[in-house]
Amino acid sequence: PNNLFLGEQLNIGLFVSDNNNKITDDNFLQFISMSAQQITPNKKRWFLHDNGLRDDQQAHDGLFNLKIKNTLQLGKNEFIFQASTETFQRDINYSVNIYDVDLIHTHTAQIEKNGSPYHQIIISPNIEFINPSQIKMTASLIAQDLSSDQELNEYEGQDIPLKQLNKQVLEWTYESNTIDPDKEYFVIVSMQSKTRTGRKINFTSKPIALNLPQFDNLVLDSNTLVDTPDNIDSDNIAIDEENIEENNTSTDKSWLMTIIITLVANLIFGGGGWFAYRKWKNGRKMMYDELTGELE
Repeated sequence: PNNLFLGEQLNIGLFVSDNNNKITDDNFLQFISMSAQQITPNKKRWFLHDNGLRDDQQAHDGLFNLKIKNTLQLGKNEFIFQASTETFQRDINYSVNIYDVDLIHTHTAQIEKNGSPYHQIIISPNIEFINPSQIKMTASLIAQDLSSDQELNEYEGQDIPLKQLNKQVLEWTYESNTIDPDKEYFVIVSMQSKTRTGRKINFTSKPIALNLPQFDNLVLDSNTLVDTPDNIDSDNIAIDEENIEENNTSTDKSWLMTIIITLVANLIFGGGGWFAYRKWKNGRKMMYDELTGELE
């Protein structure tokens, strides 16, 4: 495809043909070097093999497979696919546009079940782009030590179960009450599905933080007394009338002083402006008389 969503995987399959028939003869293919090179925005090169290892799906079927994801960035990504031997070389130029669209929606929360606190994440697909009839949802959990400088992508994830409690509702849930407070936890969601137009999707989300800060007394108990105007004890309200009066007097004096300073400043600037105007006018008259005398 020439358009992908951010988080999707680009699946590449290269083969050599003769009269439109894929060549599967190992005696010929062993002399061919297959490669894929990303030109923009990143620069990287991969060598492909038909040995059934790594990204290759099946050995000796004449198809050289590669999966690209981590180097894909928003915008236009350009590639060159190449097959070469000592006697010939074939190149294919290819480009794909990556768009930032949320293919899944997530919600994390802390809940209480059977008197124990749980961390919960709820995952739902964005059915504006995803075909709701064909969805496979999996996830992995990564625990990172708070004191560690290790990058998040260096940790290995642990597969966790996602439960779809109601087959009629497109929501998958994971809950845990074994969260270590000395670690940060992240969930990575993988979704295999199809777009509304029928294109296959292999999507992997960015790490989603599962930990949430703990709050004391977040939910008020129904028996908790909250003061209202009906049950406020007037004896507990102390009003210092003298301080209020002093504050009002101080405020009045401040306003009076501000008004006096403003008037004095206006008088000074006004007088200065008048004298400046008179000086400018006299100067103009003298310059005019002098200029008139020269012209005569």
